[in-house]
Amino acid sequence: MSTVVVGIGELVTNDPARDDGPLGIVTDAAIVVEHGHVAWVGAAADPTAPCDSCAAHCCTTLMFPIGAPAHVSSLDYLRFALGFPGTEVVVVDDQWQLAVRSRCRHLDQGRCGAFGSDERPLRCSFYDAWTCSYRPVFDGTGAASTARLRLEDFPVLAGACSFNPDGTAAAVPVAEDLRPAVAAHRAAASLSADRPPVASTAMIRRLLPLTVVGRPAAARGA
Repeated sequence: MSTVVVGIGELVTNDPARDDGPLGIVTDAAIVVEHGHVAWVGAAADPTAPCDSCAAHCCTTLMFPIGAPAHVSSLDYLRFALGFPGTEVVVVDDQWQLAVRSRCRHLDQGRCGAFGSDERPLRCSFYDAWTCSYRPVFDGTGAASTARLRLEDFPVLAGACSFNPDGTAAAVPVAEDLRPAVAAHRAAASLSADRPPVASTAMIRRLLPLTVVGRPAAARGA
């Protein structure tokens, strides 16, 4: 949640860039507080809208919570999903999502063309732009706690997961583990221009549990 504080007659910021003196005094000031931290400071008459410098990620990317792979078949599903252009696996801390690049039909020159109308979804109307979860992921401000994986990064993901003999997940990585591994993989790999190397089907089959099912007794005598 964001809180805007206005009616500040004189605010000392200690930022010399804000005025001619060392105190960085802002008159008739306002501040925006997010989660107990000051997110913005400036003149109340000229607040910086959080969307002004944004590439409209919330209008060009669909985010689907998927959870960490709980079974080796879940890992194979991620490989399947990454085969579609514009799809990424996004891990923020220990939260897993699929990001699908698309474009809202209401987006007009970087702004919502349905703003203020009944056509605008409630999710958009009540979205708190000051605590936007898209910008830290796609603008890089939350880089330390975020990992983004494309199809060519799948071998890194598969190698970081381990599974029990029955196929259930024994350990799955978090963003802090995946991010440096993906960076190293991309730096070292010489990717083909027409078909990036991906984890082979043999890799997935090797991870899948093998269960031998006997024929029913009635079928044996048939």
